[in-house]
Amino acid sequence: MSYEAYIIPFTYFENGFLMHDYEKQITFFSYHDLIDGVNVVGQCFDFYGNNTQYVYVNLTGSDECYITTPQINMFEKISNLRKSESVTVGSMQCDVYENNLPLFNYTKQKTIVDSSDCSIVSIYVENDMFFTGSGVWNLFNYVPKPMDVQVPSVCFENPQSIKNFPKKLSHKFY
Repeated sequence: MSYEAYIIPFTYFENGFLMHDYEKQITFFSYHDLIDGVNVVGQCFDFYGNNTQYVYVNLTGSDECYITTPQINMFEKISNLRKSESVTVGSMQCDVYENNLPLFNYTKQKTIVDSSDCSIVSIYVENDMFFTGSGVWNLFNYVPKPMDVQVPSVCFENPQSIKNFPKKLSHKFY
């Protein structure tokens, strides 16, 4: 008996906004993706205090919201980062941190932070065991305080199970 596995190359472009509120234990990001020629716009709200994640998406002009638990606690993962070196990016002194415990034992991550205020400058992620690929996040326009976020009303009026989430977007949230 033999099995064949096919890995379909997957490439997408994303831009958006990311906010971590360390005091309230909230992560928020908005995104605008171009996946296989389809524009996908949405937001994700992670509330670690009550272990709830809301994933708002607008795929075809209709607003949908999915509810689940946060897949990764960013605040716990930060504690696994260890400083590996210091570098200069442009004229800015930066420190490089690497994950101490690879995520699911196959993802490597390097995070470059501004040494003066600990703000994230760039993140490089590489999957190297089962899922070959890599990604780079460059962060611009750092603001040293969290903003107020508002979960869209559709998330309270008609939330759906994450099991119904469109498969072409599943790389993003589970």
